Amino acid sequence: MDDMRPAYVAWLSTVFVGDFDDETLDVDVEEPPVPPGLGQPDSALAALVDFLHIDPDLFTAAAEGSPANTHDSEALRQWARGLSSKQQKRWLLRAIERPELALGREMIVAFLRQNPAPTVPPRTVAQLRARAHEVCELRENEEAELRERDRARRETERTLELQQLRKRWSANWKQLEKLVDQKHYDEATALTMKLRDADEGRRKPDFEQRLASLKRDFGRRRGYWQRVNARL
Repeated sequence: MDDMRPAYVAWLSTVFVGDFDDETLDVDVEEPPVPPGLGQPDSALAALVDFLHIDPDLFTAAAEGSPANTHDSEALRQWARGLSSKQQKRWLLRAIERPELALGREMIVAFLRQNPAPTVPPRTVAQLRARAHEVCELRENEEAELRERDRARRETERTLELQQLRKRWSANWKQLEKLVDQKHYDEATALTMKLRDADEGRRKPDFEQRLASLKRDFGRRRGYWQRVNARL
């Protein structure tokens, strides 16, 4: 059974969506038969879709009309058991005479030919374009929801982190002194910024006083202070 997906993809490349539309294309033209497995592209088909600059949402919309390129294993077994003795013998002899052939694949092709997957009514170019716009809207909404959930997750993590910093306030300042003394300036600067943010939620803010004290003790650590002053 020939793979007709590349031919369908070539036709699909004539269907434009978005800001550019070919006014010479008849939007009432129906699509060709949608081949099985269009929604399961291998690397070669994916490369062709990319090479032809097919809109991803249009491809998704088109693939909705494609049956899965799979088969029911139990149905295949029943089909094989239901073959006549003559047909079973022919398959057996083919396996013996041509051991290099992928006989299982040939049997699946024969099964699918006799038991084709259900097809959907062909869609017009206009319907494909409309569905592509719907797919685009759904995708953008989903992406926006994912971004919002990610923002909320990061905000929660940030709040918990600042709470932990406040609980170990004095210990964190001692850790900062150690980092500055050991010249781990990038790590020290990052901790300083976190302590500044955490200080805003404390009942008795003392970030400025503690930072001034740190400068009295480690004022010569210019690498650290240059980094901090650039971010304060």
